[in-house]
Amino acid sequence: MERSRYLAALYRRWFVVVLVGLLGLGFAAALTSSQGTKYRASTSLFFSVAGASSVSDLTQGATYTQNLMPSFSALATTASVLDPVTAQLGLHLTDSQLANKIRVKTTTGAAILQIFVTDSSAQQSAAIANAVAAQLAKSVGTLSPAVTQGGAKQLNATVVGQATVPREPLATSGKKKRYAEGFLGGLIVGALLVLGREMLDTRVRNDEELREVTAVPMLARVTAGRRPLLLGDTEGRTGEAFRALRANLFAIGGRGVKSVVVAGSAPGEGATTTAINLALVAAETGLRVLLIEADMRRPTAARYLNLRETPGLIAVLANRGSLAGAVQSLPGYGVDVVPAGGTPANPGELIGSTEMAELIATVTRDYDFVIIDAAAVLMSTDAAVLARYTDGALVVVDTRSTKRRQLADATASLHRAGATLLGVVLNKADLSAAVRSVHSLRRARPPAVQPGHPKVPLNSRSTPVVNRAGASGAAGSSGSGSPASDPRRGLGS
Repeated sequence: MERSRYLAALYRRWFVVVLVGLLGLGFAAALTSSQGTKYRASTSLFFSVAGASSVSDLTQGATYTQNLMPSFSALATTASVLDPVTAQLGLHLTDSQLANKIRVKTTTGAAILQIFVTDSSAQQSAAIANAVAAQLAKSVGTLSPAVTQGGAKQLNATVVGQATVPREPLATSGKKKRYAEGFLGGLIVGALLVLGREMLDTRVRNDEELREVTAVPMLARVTAGRRPLLLGDTEGRTGEAFRALRANLFAIGGRGVKSVVVAGSAPGEGATTTAINLALVAAETGLRVLLIEADMRRPTAARYLNLRETPGLIAVLANRGSLAGAVQSLPGYGVDVVPAGGTPANPGELIGSTEMAELIATVTRDYDFVIIDAAAVLMSTDAAVLARYTDGALVVVDTRSTKRRQLADATASLHRAGATLLGVVLNKADLSAAVRSVHSLRRARPPAVQPGHPKVPLNSRSTPVVNRAGASGAAGSSGSGSPASDPRRGLGS
């Protein structure tokens, strides 16, 4: 599962990997071009011992000279050699800067020392090489400890190859190799970035990740759209997804659901828009539908529907008004709405009151389908309390923000309260993820039967299928239904 998840992440964000790879290629190209055109000049010095009178003396002198070659190599880049060179050529360089241009090479078993100077100027590279060789020869003669009886120096350094001005610049060796290494390194870094982000991303983005968190079935997948509400337009992919949700709810346990609480784990996950859209598509079938805005902490349904906010649920529960006076009809949709009516100081007490339980019992008898928009589960116990008064709770998951821990805590809270969890709605789901999971949805089982719902085989008209919205639906659920074709026909007052 983890491996397929990471491979899917690389597949989704391949452009990030390629982009970072191209950045690596660009960095390698910039680094190569920054080196500029370079020229290299070289000269050689031969070291010997004077005064040898026999083959034995020559052999001992050669061995002595070869033992000193590492010292001569180090001497070439010291201040005693470089300072006079800088002054002679009028260079505006420090000793370390000049030493970086010089490379000294000796051959084991030989008394020849080669000096290579690399510079952006061909003339200057030759001039520096000749000056360093000449000054090194002087320094060797001065520092040589070997003397004859007459006081003459025995160790000599002779320039055997004057540096000439190079005609051609150095070839940028390994350019293609550096480009390839830069691109490959960028690809590796890009892949690590994608995988690291995936490891740190704990959102619930698809049904596979949902199954890792909870066994509650997914009843619908709603793709992100420009219009979250279906007012004026119930067609299209979003409308199909909510019709699938309607069909699944009406098929649970064989007898369907008459009342449902809709809530998210945290505020802003789309519970209110889900409740409204579910009410709209349920009313398409000719059922009498009531939407109750029971989120008294952050009420928004009345504002979304352009309804007056008072009188509302608060007035009914506080015995300051009648239910009939609080109900408002949504023109043209056959949906009745009871707005919250404000934000009271004690919303928890009102939700848990006897009046609330009696109100839900009354409207469940009078309406075919009752939808209650509740506050977020992790924000209060309102949804858990209301779920006990109804057939169960529908949890909305925002695939762009809901964390796995939030969903796990929310479902655990509802289970502890004894609430029935009917299913989950994946809101703002990625359409490409929906397409990729079609096969897994076809293999998925029908929604699990929750406690309180008898296990009755579903008839052939409500067998879950996959609709073009990518959500688990029911045959014949797309489009505007009629009371005769809806499995809920006959339920109501």
